[in-house]
Amino acid sequence: MIIQEDDFKAEQLSDDSIFWDLNLLRTKKKRDGTIVDELGDTIYGLPLDSVMKRIVANRIARNNKDKAITMKQYLDEWKQEMVKLSNLSLSDK
Repeated sequence: MIIQEDDFKAEQLSDDSIFWDLNLLRTKKKRDGTIVDELGDTIYGLPLDSVMKRIVANRIARNNKDKAITMKQYLDEWKQEMVKLSNLSLSDK
């Protein structure tokens, strides 16, 4: 199974596995100097809860690129993003 959104792709190792390979959206600079957003290197063999945590951390980092935030701001954003991921199935009803 594959779970994919604009900023990540998670692929289950096999149909009966609890482990996933994850690719997160990264900003990369090409050899010609252009900057592009693309799925980065694969992180192998993660349980689903770790996949979700890495997606949330990546989203927060991308939203706050080049600026400092407080721990409270980080934790508030963390909670908001986790709720968004957890409630995805509820938005379809």
